Amino acid sequence: MPQILDTDDTNAWTSQITEDAGKYLVVVCPVLRINARLRKAILFADSRKVDTFIIHGRGMPDRDSLEWLKGLKHSNVSCIPNLNVRLHFNEKHALMTSMSIHEFPQAVNEELGVLVSSKDDKAMFKDLVSHALRLIEMSEREHGPWDIRPIRRSVEGLFGGPAKTEPPRPQLTRATSAPAPSIRRTELDHPASKVGGHCIRCGAEMAPGNALVYCTRCFEEWSRNPNIHYVEPKGVCCICGKPQFSSPAHPSCAQCFEAEKDIVMSKSRTMKSFENRG
Repeated sequence: MPQILDTDDTNAWTSQITEDAGKYLVVVCPVLRINARLRKAILFADSRKVDTFIIHGRGMPDRDSLEWLKGLKHSNVSCIPNLNVRLHFNEKHALMTSMSIHEFPQAVNEELGVLVSSKDDKAMFKDLVSHALRLIEMSEREHGPWDIRPIRRSVEGLFGGPAKTEPPRPQLTRATSAPAPSIRRTELDHPASKVGGHCIRCGAEMAPGNALVYCTRCFEEWSRNPNIHYVEPKGVCCICGKPQFSSPAHPSCAQCFEAEKDIVMSKSRTMKSFENRG
């Protein structure tokens, strides 16, 4: 069950999450200012080859903090102009808080935090990571792609099979799908692909050679407001069909990307072409 934290506990867990990170650390904050104590914790994580992802808003970033982060070997920094989220998490715990990171550990205001455990609160932890991945993909539009496989692998490890909290996915057939008149036949053919696939939204199996990541019906829904960075709330891998945080930009799990990299990248490029038309 999630824990409600007061000011002191929020301070303590901000430090704990940073120091305990073993695979990745994600910090989302409206203002980028990192004080000396938090720098030490992030530097310790970097020395252990922990991938750090920091997303900040446009509000008066501290140039010294920004340049310091860019000098670390395993840090990634980006900006979303209208960001007003405070989230701090690693592969074990996620902390939503009212406290700004530059106030840690000397907050003068009364603060509240909500702590979520990947062990005890799997569904909520997965939802929080899903929202964080959506923010990461939004930031990638301006700063280019990041290697977020450590985050995906960590969450996939919590759900080795289909998540029990999710209802069974309907298996749609091509015969029951409505046609999408905007798709040309040449765009559906992928001669290099010899494997089948799955619709990343509904999980329906698709025939080998399909260059899209959606079945016909789901593609028609998506194409009304095409956005390749949209993360499907109950998505699956476009290759193996395993539940994961999928978007047209990142439609596969890490294992399938490594095994079928050319196919996955081709599907993403095809989806990008539809977004550009809009």
